[in-house]
Amino acid sequence: MTRARTALGVMTLLLLTAWTEAQSVPPAAEAALGTSLRLSGQPMQQRVTGPGLEPWRNQKDYRLLVRLVDSSGDPYHGGEAAAPRGEFTVEVPPPAAEALIPVMDYSAEIVSMFAESYFGPIPLTPAVTPADARIQRFSRIEVRSREGQSAGFIQRWLQTETSTMRVGWVYADRDVAISGRADAPGVSGEVDLRLKRGWNRVVMMLTYERGRQGRFLLRTAAEPADIRWIYWELGSG
Repeated sequence: MTRARTALGVMTLLLLTAWTEAQSVPPAAEAALGTSLRLSGQPMQQRVTGPGLEPWRNQKDYRLLVRLVDSSGDPYHGGEAAAPRGEFTVEVPPPAAEALIPVMDYSAEIVSMFAESYFGPIPLTPAVTPADARIQRFSRIEVRSREGQSAGFIQRWLQTETSTMRVGWVYADRDVAISGRADAPGVSGEVDLRLKRGWNRVVMMLTYERGRQGRFLLRTAAEPADIRWIYWELGSG
């Protein structure tokens, strides 16, 4: 998962004109999706001029790639698909055993994510059970030209007046729980991941409202209402 402070801060500014009504935070729950993952939809794209979103039409015939990274930092191909007129379906099978990373490495990523949050440092140390589990994870689908050059990425994303939410996916080789809570000036942080064997949906949420304490949450949960696929274009595309 990308570092929350930079990625979410920039993307929040990009979608200020595309707010929907305030969205409640889904409660933590198991969000098991099976051993094979199927993702599909029609991405939306921010207009170059003017407010609002419009369907991404993929006029340059880009392809989509699920790119995983193993514990050594090497890339691992998780699935690929065409996207005629932007619409896509991509199948993500169970990762090979050699592509899984220790769950404690993932816990360290979570600690770093909260330490560099949009709100500032949150000193959170999650509890992990069992500590010898292995996982894989991704939070975006890469968009590539036919020559393999990066043209952007697609995320499951929702921006409201009081929250920013992003969906990611975590594969676990067994049932595992990751939990923790911490407070910092003006903000609380919480992790509540109830992972089942196979792929799981994970929702990352920032909630903010003038005059109230902010919240940074990472949960297995149902998808928020009105969430969309958003295409973030890199460069001129």
